[in-house]
Amino acid sequence: MISMRYAYNLANGNGLVWNQGERVEGMTNLLWTAYMSVFFALDASLAIAPFAILLSNLILNLVTILLVWGVGKRLIGHYALIAVLMLCLSLPYFYWSIAGFETSLLALLTTLSILVWLGWIRLPVGALVLAAVAYAVRPDSLVLLMVYAGCFMIEAIRKKVDRRMVLDALLAAVIIAAVHVLRWVYYGDIFPNT
Repeated sequence: MISMRYAYNLANGNGLVWNQGERVEGMTNLLWTAYMSVFFALDASLAIAPFAILLSNLILNLVTILLVWGVGKRLIGHYALIAVLMLCLSLPYFYWSIAGFETSLLALLTTLSILVWLGWIRLPVGALVLAAVAYAVRPDSLVLLMVYAGCFMIEAIRKKVDRRMVLDALLAAVIIAAVHVLRWVYYGDIFPNT
C-alpha cells in the first residue's frame, strides 16, 4: 500500500516520501497517512503496525455501524436492521477498510457530519469542520464539503447563520488552507505533483 510506505518513512524520520530524498506526493490521503504513521512511530515493526491499523479500522467501522443503527431506529424504527445490514454487506466498504485504506474514517466522518448538520447529535465542531477533516483525509471529500458550504450559504441568505456556524466555516477554511500550504511548502506545489 503506497500510503503505508509514506507513513512508515514519515515515522522513521525519512519524511513524507516514497523514496528517501525524493519529495514526490504519491499518496492522496494526507491525514490518513499521518494517522498510520503514529502506529509505525509507536512500533516501527512492519508486522505489528499494519495489524494495529486494521484493528483501528474495524473499531471505526463498528462506531459507524452503531451510528447508522441509531439513525435507523430514529427514522424507521425496527427496520433499522436493514440499514445496518446494507452497510455491513457492502463489499467495497469492508474490502477497502480491511485493506488498510481510509474508507472507515471517511464513512465515520461523513456519517457524523450528516448527524451534526441535522442537529441530531452535538459535537464541539460542526459539519463543515468534519467535512474539512474528511477533505484532509481524502481530497475527493470536497464534494461533501461543497454540499455543506452550499447549505451554509443558503442559511446566510436566510440570515439564520449564528456565531458557531461562522466559526466552523472559518475553521474549515483553515484546515483546507493548511493542507495546501503544507503541500506547497513540502512538495513545492499546491496540487498533488504525481
